[in-house]
Amino acid sequence: MLKQLLVYCTSLLLVGSSCEYPDSIGLDLVEEEQFDMVFLDTATVKLSTVLFDSLPTSHTGRLLTGYHADPAFGTIEARAFFQVGLDSLNSFPDEDKAIYSRSSLVLNYDDYAYYDTTQLQTYYLYRVTEDMQYEEETYKLYNTSRFAYDSAAYLGMMSLYLRPHREGYVEIPLDDTLGRELFMLAQEQDDLIEDESDFLNRYKGFVLVPDPQNTMIVGFDSTSHIQVYYQEGVEEETLIFPIADQIYFTQLQQERSHTLFAPLQQQKYELPAVKTGDQAYVQGGIGIALRVEFPYLKSLLTLGQGVFITEAFLQLNPLKGTFGGMTPLPATLSVYQVDGLNRIIDTYDFAFTLYPDEEFKEDTYYSLPVANFLNTQLLTEENNEHALLIVLPEDTYYHTVDRMVVGGPSSEDPSVIELFLLKNYRRQ
Repeated sequence: MLKQLLVYCTSLLLVGSSCEYPDSIGLDLVEEEQFDMVFLDTATVKLSTVLFDSLPTSHTGRLLTGYHADPAFGTIEARAFFQVGLDSLNSFPDEDKAIYSRSSLVLNYDDYAYYDTTQLQTYYLYRVTEDMQYEEETYKLYNTSRFAYDSAAYLGMMSLYLRPHREGYVEIPLDDTLGRELFMLAQEQDDLIEDESDFLNRYKGFVLVPDPQNTMIVGFDSTSHIQVYYQEGVEEETLIFPIADQIYFTQLQQERSHTLFAPLQQQKYELPAVKTGDQAYVQGGIGIALRVEFPYLKSLLTLGQGVFITEAFLQLNPLKGTFGGMTPLPATLSVYQVDGLNRIIDTYDFAFTLYPDEEFKEDTYYSLPVANFLNTQLLTEENNEHALLIVLPEDTYYHTVDRMVVGGPSSEDPSVIELFLLKNYRRQ
């Protein structure tokens, strides 16, 4: 409900007024009329958590992989599925002189990592046994997509301390059986090398799977590749089988049965913050979003006709202790208008701005102008159940696991809305 009335100036004449207010409230944009001005400190917002049915994770430029047990979000596992192609094969080993040496999966860092990067990480590479194809209607693959793979024997593994924020790469040594096969195909210029569709029919794809003892989610660039080394004379040569132009995507699985938002199953249902410890959630990759409603907005109409919101700011307050260090907050947040079933109606004209408290770490918050949305809702006679849906920006939502926990109306750090109102007496 509306919480506190701070300023009320009766019969305010806009020309020559002795009352002073912030320039941002837009009084200079209103025609000369007789107004009351009302500054309402805060109003309650209703927060809920929403789970998207699926998110597209192909065509992102990133192979996301890893595992982490998050107390608030549950265990998260990212598996990178990919194919390799023949685009880089423009020369071939000499049939008489070239000798196979070794092979590896070369993973190029792309500067993304989340959660605890200080621990030993282990990854396994397996062979996919099912044809990998995009969805016919969308030509995409999703965080929920899956393909069968041979989990009985891995083709390669690595166990090491990653340094994802440095330039460079890591190599997973591969089984020599696979390496020799690829080498001989190139050396003999087999028909499979001449026809990529035949090649992909035999080598359907691969999947990089994290060990459940891992502590981080890491991103590798799609320029990663399988590399076969061979000796020809005194020089060591290589054959490159690239990923970038083939099918690749991230499968993300979340075990949330022990989380506060475990009941979430379908996008059309939201879970109010009052049922999740008076907090709500956002996370990329998995598809967790924040729904914001303004349940007491229509109560402004009790002030009479001609009520107009000149400025309004939605302030989201991340809960203290849920961010920082290895779990930084998103730099910004995107907004959509949705209906009562959480279907996107339209994009929102503004994005959130993050105001970090660098010195004391006490008053970090996000702010979003919402006056236009609220005025539209005030003028709507029916209860259309429209709301704002808060997600990570599109360029990060599909291929990161960045997350945020915000406080509900009764939490220690409640999310609120600040309103500046005008009431036109000539309309009464």
